[in-house]
Amino acid sequence: MLALCSKIDQQHFESRCDSGCSDGGDVVSGNTARRSRLIISAREGSYSPAARSLVVKIHAQASSPGSVSFGEATSPRMASLKDLQAASAGWFYNEDAKTVWVKFADRGAARITVAK
Repeated sequence: MLALCSKIDQQHFESRCDSGCSDGGDVVSGNTARRSRLIISAREGSYSPAARSLVVKIHAQASSPGSVSFGEATSPRMASLKDLQAASAGWFYNEDAKTVWVKFADRGAARITVAK
């Protein structure tokens, strides 16, 4: 399962959209034995939100990723969910919940790869 979120909070998770976001772009995800990939297509139409960050929560990740990248750039791993909240971008693996949290700047489109 994949969720696109408006805030990072394990207790009060707020889902913004799961697939086919209401603010324009499409969300496409794929998973293989070695990686998970999320592609968010460019927005269409006149919708232009203020600068913001987006957070992706990826469930059912049996082990911590080896790396997470946005396009060609590797994203920094954060030591805690609190550190991820404070950062402008990065990722955190929750061992207990088997989830990967990925935070990035909303530039209207994104390609995220979670490598095992």
